[in-house]
Amino acid sequence: MCVNRIPFIKLLTWIGLALLTMACQAEAPKQVELIVPLSDMSGTNALWSLSPQRDKIGFRGQGRDRILFLTTGEQVEIQKACSNFDWLDNDHILCSGNSVFITNSRLEILLTAVTANEVEVEALLLTAKAIYRPESRAIGLSRDRHQSLILELRDEADTPQFYEIRDIADPDTVLRGHDVIMFPAETDQSTSPNGAYYYQEDGYRKGYSLRIYDAQTDTELVAVPGREPSSPEQYVIGGWAADSSGVYFQVTSGLFADGKWLDKHGINKLQLP
Repeated sequence: MCVNRIPFIKLLTWIGLALLTMACQAEAPKQVELIVPLSDMSGTNALWSLSPQRDKIGFRGQGRDRILFLTTGEQVEIQKACSNFDWLDNDHILCSGNSVFITNSRLEILLTAVTANEVEVEALLLTAKAIYRPESRAIGLSRDRHQSLILELRDEADTPQFYEIRDIADPDTVLRGHDVIMFPAETDQSTSPNGAYYYQEDGYRKGYSLRIYDAQTDTELVAVPGREPSSPEQYVIGGWAADSSGVYFQVTSGLFADGKWLDKHGINKLQLP
C-alpha cells in the first residue's frame, strides 16, 4: 500500500504548530500583562512595592533602583542605591534610612539623623510639614524603628529637609495631638478599591494559582494558570490597581539559593476581563 507522505507531513506540522500555540498561550495568558520585565530588574530578589495611591511601582533595577509611573510608563532612577526602601507616602520614598527620594520633583534629600536628647522634639513636631511613623513591617530604617520618627521640615527657601529622630522613649505620648502618617501603607488588601472584587492565592488543590473573584457571587472571573502541586509557584502580591482593573504580582521560583529568593518572572498584572 502506497502512502502519500506529503499530506501526512503537513498534518504533523499543523499538529506541532497547534500544540506550540497552545503551550505559548498557557505560559502567557492574555489576561496577564507584563508591567516590568525581569531584564529591567536586579534578578536577585523580589524587592518592589506599589505606592499608597497605586499609581507608581518602586523596584530594584539593574544597577539602580527605579520608580515606574504606571499612568505614563515613565521610569525614573534613584541615584543613591537603596538596599531597602519604604513609601513614606505617595510622593516620598525612604531609601535605606539614608535619604528620601521625592517622586514629583525628582529630588533626593539626605536624611539627617539625631537622637531625641539632641533636639527639642516638640518644637520640631510643631513646625514639621509631615510626621511619619514606621509600622512594624517597615524595612527602610536600619534600626530603632519602634522608637524613631521621620520629619519633613522646610527651610526659609521652602527647601525640604528630612530628619530621623531616634531613641524616642514613648512615641505614643510624644505624638499625642499631632497628625501622623504611618508607613508603609498597606496596598496588598485582598479586596479591590471599589469593593467589587477580591483575590485569593489558592493552595495545593488548585495548583497554587492567583485568582480573582466577584465579591457578591464568589464567581471566579480570571486566574493565573497554576502549576502542578508537586512544583508550586510562590507569589509576591503588590496589590490592586488604582482603578480596580487587576492585581499586580510577581512569580518567584520558590527555591532558596544563597539566602535570597530568585526572581523567576518580572512584575505582571492579572487583569479583569
